[in-house]
Amino acid sequence: MDSQIIICNPGYGNGPYLRCAEIALALKEKLGECRIVMPLIYGDKQKAILEEEFGAGHRIEFDEWLGKLIDSISFKHESYENWLLSWIEHVDHTQDEIKSHLAEHYGSDFIEIARSPIVSLGGSKSFAVLFTRSSEILSRAIDEDAITIDKELLKKASDRMRQLENGFTKIFITDPGTFKASEPDESVPLTASLKDNSTEVSEPSVYVSVSGIPNKKLDDIMNKIDLPVFTNKDTSPHIVADENIVLQVARSGWGACWMSLLSGTPLVVAEYDPSDDPEIYFNNKRTEELGIGLIHKGEKISELMSKLPRLKKSIEDYRSGLEKKYGTLDGAEYVAGKISASNH
Repeated sequence: MDSQIIICNPGYGNGPYLRCAEIALALKEKLGECRIVMPLIYGDKQKAILEEEFGAGHRIEFDEWLGKLIDSISFKHESYENWLLSWIEHVDHTQDEIKSHLAEHYGSDFIEIARSPIVSLGGSKSFAVLFTRSSEILSRAIDEDAITIDKELLKKASDRMRQLENGFTKIFITDPGTFKASEPDESVPLTASLKDNSTEVSEPSVYVSVSGIPNKKLDDIMNKIDLPVFTNKDTSPHIVADENIVLQVARSGWGACWMSLLSGTPLVVAEYDPSDDPEIYFNNKRTEELGIGLIHKGEKISELMSKLPRLKKSIEDYRSGLEKKYGTLDGAEYVAGKISASNH
């Protein structure tokens, strides 16, 4: 019998392919011998980050052509509004090309693991792990004055994204995420983990998570940091757990939010940039609502030190609540168990 194939379907940015890999590797442990295929979207940089995270022997196969196809419709440096227009125009054709490529090289009987997907790969069994349904973000954005994207475009994009989402066998919504999970989706604990950090931090410092998505507001915060700085360009993000990292600064993607939650390190996020993904607008609000971080308002970072004890207490309380609710903080293992059970 041929081994099963797991094909990852990450959205744009570094977080989605990392979390796809984490879930796929956990699922492989449960299913036994199988292949994991990852689209190579960001070239050698992506390979290096995956090796740093999972070791040189991770045995993930890379598909460069699949990566090029997904990259061709990914959000990059343009405004989010322009990206939505382009995505709606090209997603169907690109999806057809992807499915033709996969059928030729892998057949049609594969398990699809998606994280924040912008296409469907058409797996015989397909599982999406989302911060919330993107269709809901786009729909809610219509009523927010701070989000200046054309309202008709948001409605059209929401409808098309809902069509994509409804094609998955099962959708899981992470906790915490942008919004709470609603029926019929199932909530699961955050799918990230802390690993050992080898970088020595000798004095109170700030860790800046430089996003794979450019952010002008984050650049502005860099000019306000008056403490030593580490970034993910020169060290592992797991450095946030070091006792001398007093806070993390980031665009409020959930990868950064979860690292703060797991490590107990308070988070300072950049204000919403109207050219950015509307998810960031809602993530900012959610970060403050959960009490795990603050939206930067132009202060010097040292001026925020008095607020850190309160944030650290909120993080500890929320993390304890998650562990009590799910019995674990290992979301990748949790999701893999759910998928494995449904595979029998």
